[in-house]
Amino acid sequence: MFVFEMTRNRLKKIVIIAAVSALVAAAVVTMAVFRAMDQPRSVPDSGISLSISNGCTDFLERIGLTAQDSGTARDITIPAEFNETYEAYNALQQTAGFDLTPYKGQKAQQVTIPLKDEKTRYVVILTRKGRVIGGHLTNGEYGGDMTALPTAGQNDGTTG
Repeated sequence: MFVFEMTRNRLKKIVIIAAVSALVAAAVVTMAVFRAMDQPRSVPDSGISLSISNGCTDFLERIGLTAQDSGTARDITIPAEFNETYEAYNALQQTAGFDLTPYKGQKAQQVTIPLKDEKTRYVVILTRKGRVIGGHLTNGEYGGDMTALPTAGQNDGTTG
């Protein structure tokens, strides 16, 4: 017969080792989860690369638009949960071949560029890691109409 005697000091050491091991395991799992969240998801590539430094002129030319001036950029976060308004905005994106669903909760950049067109005064382009992920045309008025970006080679000159 085997008798195992547990002293108070030995029990204390075992509990401390178990607690430290649990904390280390929790830290490793937490780091892995955050690292996985930051990895790009499987997203259909728009094939459009965008360099903010060149004023986005290459992208605008591809979709038949002409910039009047250089644009302004600001960092945004795409909502983790889409409300009714953002669902409607994403539906607008989908008509132009984009989908913001894979980017929920992720940071992006919003570039607003004035256009030479008198009817549609601005183009707003959403980018992430230098890639176009969405955007729209607008007259610049708060609450004004937004229209989908034209796709390359399909701009007939009308924007809304």
